[in-house]
Amino acid sequence: WKVLVSIFFCSFTIVPCGMAFDLDASMSDPRSTKSTLFSLYSNYSQEIVQMRVRMRQWCNATQSCKFCDEEVEFLYMSVRYMRPKHVFEMSPNRGYSTMWILEALQRNQYGHLTSLDLHNAAEKAVPKNERWTFIQADGKDYFGKEGHSLDPYDFIFIDALHTVEFSSWYVRKLLLPKAGPAHVQIHDIVANK
Repeated sequence: WKVLVSIFFCSFTIVPCGMAFDLDASMSDPRSTKSTLFSLYSNYSQEIVQMRVRMRQWCNATQSCKFCDEEVEFLYMSVRYMRPKHVFEMSPNRGYSTMWILEALQRNQYGHLTSLDLHNAAEKAVPKNERWTFIQADGKDYFGKEGHSLDPYDFIFIDALHTVEFSSWYVRKLLLPKAGPAHVQIHDIVANK
């Protein structure tokens, strides 16, 4: 297995050697990053503008929009472009990223999102959707049970506890042993150097 890392330092793909999604390959090459982003925005900017109008109302109602613009736009465009079948979201909080992922899946007319969090705030704030399953559980407990893994998912979004200990746990216990390819985006990856 090898890992491809994009210029955003929050997006990568776990793939068997020699296999890669086009988006990740082009985002890993600084020479093509600008043209790739231009292409993504050319395809999806009108959708993003429309979604932002709807999300302003949702943000005011829930008082929960803590996700930066560029990250959520890249998340949305990634889901639109890659058309994943099974998306996993860890720690949606009140569901801001959930709303964007679900909008992308709806527009794709394809795919399903499973979100997992310690509390059910997202379940309360996000409208019911046939493309969404919410699981209220502690990630360590849930994935500690036999039969629970990230293997079914081809797109993984993590916005969980931002500590070295927890990050090390999910990389070691969830991402490294994952069977099969998956695009992974992790929120709030910031280098101190």
